[in-house]
Amino acid sequence: MAKHILFVDDDAKDFPTGVRRQHIESRFGLGSLIAGPHAPIENAVSQLQSKDSVVAVLTDSCNRPDFSHVGQFRRLGPHLRIGVLSGVLTEQDRTRALELGADACFEKGESYDEFLEEAGDAGGIAERRFYADLSCLLDKPEMLGRWVAYCSTGRLGDSDDDLSLLEQCEQTHDPRELFLGRVLPDSGALEVAESWFPSASLRSDAL
Repeated sequence: MAKHILFVDDDAKDFPTGVRRQHIESRFGLGSLIAGPHAPIENAVSQLQSKDSVVAVLTDSCNRPDFSHVGQFRRLGPHLRIGVLSGVLTEQDRTRALELGADACFEKGESYDEFLEEAGDAGGIAERRFYADLSCLLDKPEMLGRWVAYCSTGRLGDSDDDLSLLEQCEQTHDPRELFLGRVLPDSGALEVAESWFPSASLRSDAL
């Protein structure tokens, strides 16, 4: 499935140019969607509700100094990578946006390539989907202790055994694009980092 970043702004001249969008797609694997300049927040909400391909949002303040729309976007997409891209950002602005769910803040003119790289990483998307779903998984008694496998589009399956689950998932997915986590409130999660069979490379991360 294609991956998209949604640009949200109330000023048309601040949207990335066609050349910049082509660069973003070729380098980071992200297509570009536009919300604005008229009713940009409402437009963005509509797209987030209808397009499963959106994995990241980069939004202007859109004349909302309280950045309440950042919290709205976060509630709609717990797995999204969300950045604020605004003309001028005070420390108070940055703190407020981060508290409401932004992952990063940039002033217009600053490079946000690192944000795009993280947003387009399939393994990172899979990891964010796992953590976004974890609270719901923990509410299901039958899932406690089980291993679950995720790709960038969502959950692939679950098993009591992580090795058999990986072997099953590698038949259809690149192991570098997978994330395996165990449904426990205070345990580790294993990310498939490089390759699986015959030599596995796994990194242990604390929840």
